[in-house]
Amino acid sequence: MMCCSRGAVATEQGRCGPGRRSGRPGGHSRPREAPLPFTLGSVKLRYITTDDLLALSAAGQDLDVDFQSKVIEDVCSTNNVPRPGGHPTNARTTYASPLVGGKRRNDIVCKAAENSIQTDSGPLETGDKKKILAEFLLQAGFNFLSSGAAAMAAVSFGGNPAHATLAVMGAHMVIVPLLMSMFAPISGAHFNPMISIVMVITGMLKVKTGIGYVLAQCAGGILGTKALWSCLPPGLRDAQYIGAQAVPADRTISQAFGGDILASFFLVFGVFALVVDKRGWGKLGPFAVAAIIATNMWIFGSISSACMNPARALGPAFVAGFWEHHWIWWTAPFIGGLAAGVLYTKFFLET
Repeated sequence: MMCCSRGAVATEQGRCGPGRRSGRPGGHSRPREAPLPFTLGSVKLRYITTDDLLALSAAGQDLDVDFQSKVIEDVCSTNNVPRPGGHPTNARTTYASPLVGGKRRNDIVCKAAENSIQTDSGPLETGDKKKILAEFLLQAGFNFLSSGAAAMAAVSFGGNPAHATLAVMGAHMVIVPLLMSMFAPISGAHFNPMISIVMVITGMLKVKTGIGYVLAQCAGGILGTKALWSCLPPGLRDAQYIGAQAVPADRTISQAFGGDILASFFLVFGVFALVVDKRGWGKLGPFAVAAIIATNMWIFGSISSACMNPARALGPAFVAGFWEHHWIWWTAPFIGGLAAGVLYTKFFLET
């Protein structure tokens, strides 16, 4: 074996030549460009642990390459999780958040990043303010149109409850998809405090933004119903003509309470399955949600008035001063909706 002086190495021709200088302890040469240990563009990383991140961080410091941010970018984009300081990349999820970001199946950085974003205690960003304004306008429009449909059905088919229900169902099959399609790109088109709270609980909406949504929806619901009230002739300015929620005369309070829990459960489960989940119906999702609402009206209308929306109930109650059993429409929807949202997120959601 040929011996060469320090700093030189033996070449293939048997001569001593200059060695590769290294700035690292141990004399190991440092590569000019540190290659990534995997191809981020082709390998879809879905699971990464905290230990992996620590190892990547250490390697990045050693090689002057920010592996960690590259992995965060790839994983979060792949799983549609909000990146730190960013937003989800898949616009399909805007129907509910977050559907708007959300609780994902990574045991990681994306989850940690998401949590830090969702619980941000700073002031509302401009984008959040626009979303809240959109929810206000959306809820006002929905209450005006929905209560208006109830008023027209009561006038036209007051003596035939079945025909009146069918008329309201048909109106909502048009109203809901139109409003969702118009406002989903802006705010997610919740127009329902129950939906917004479920999104907050499941990690798909920031707490502060969720509170803003609920307040805007309540205010919008009152404004929309008041606008309808002012358009009606004096003879029709009554609770039943603006779609006020009431326990049917032949039903008990417990039946109405249970009925609205079930109706709300089916609605939220359908929203997650058809709109939030990546396997959902995409652009047809709003039509599917409208079909669920209409079906619930037909099945639960005679049991609980099929409320499913506290802000929709608040508007007529506030304007007409009809508060009887109003607590049902603020408790039952949240019980059913939260149960459906948590269940679907925990066991079925793919995003």
